[in-house]
Amino acid sequence: APRPQGAEAAGKGPAAAHPSDKAKSKLARFLGKRCRVLWKDDGKYYEGTIVDVHRDLKARRNAPKNSKDTSQDVVVSRGFFVKYDDDDAEWLEIAKGGARFDEDGLIAIEDSNRLEYYWDKGKGTYEEGEKYAPPVVVVNGVISAASNAALVARMEEIDSEEQARLDKKREASLAARAAAEEKARRDREKAAKAEEAKKAKPKSKPIALAPDPELLAKKKRKLEAEEKKEHAKKVLKRGKEGEAAKHKQPKAFASPAGARPGAGGGGMAGPSPSG
Repeated sequence: APRPQGAEAAGKGPAAAHPSDKAKSKLARFLGKRCRVLWKDDGKYYEGTIVDVHRDLKARRNAPKNSKDTSQDVVVSRGFFVKYDDDDAEWLEIAKGGARFDEDGLIAIEDSNRLEYYWDKGKGTYEEGEKYAPPVVVVNGVISAASNAALVARMEEIDSEEQARLDKKREASLAARAAAEEKARRDREKAAKAEEAKKAKPKSKPIALAPDPELLAKKKRKLEAEEKKEHAKKVLKRGKEGEAAKHKQPKAFASPAGARPGAGGGGMAGPSPSG
């Protein structure tokens, strides 16, 4: 789409006070207000009027109308439909903090993206953004008198939608909080019951298992073998001790035949008998 060639920061003042000044929601207060939009590719501002605003606008960027590629399908948090002073118009995705009330009363839109197509709920299809028919009609930068009633109706509709959104969000928050509290209560009850059951439960005695006959027989055979081995060691030891005792006994010397005890062999002679 060609760039707007209308008043470029032409110095037009804001439109006269209108019902959206009394809107209850912040979103509705943008409706019908004069604005200047920063075009990022040329760094210039172009003035126009915000003739509709939508929350959670379903749209498509940079893709053909009937394309099956859904990668460019988006749901923008805030969508502004701006009609420029040269009668060009487009849907804009407004970034967080991308629109603010300027000192001169205009809405400064400094962070936005152009939306090629918007989702028409009535037709159930995407339509070109610039062909959207807004409820508010602007002539030469001024809202027509015939659009005042439509502006009021749209403002009230936006207020109602915003209030319903806030109520739903509040209800969801309360429900989540109640669910968390209920879960915590159930967890406490479960823990208390488990503790009571633990205290009330009698201590179980160890279960005596029946001995394994095969294992018992194996142990018996092992003990018998050890006893036999020990007995053999004792027998062997006693035999060795008896043999050693035999070698330690003194040898007996035999006396010569006819010899008197004490005679010969170095024994001292007794006195000779006289005469």
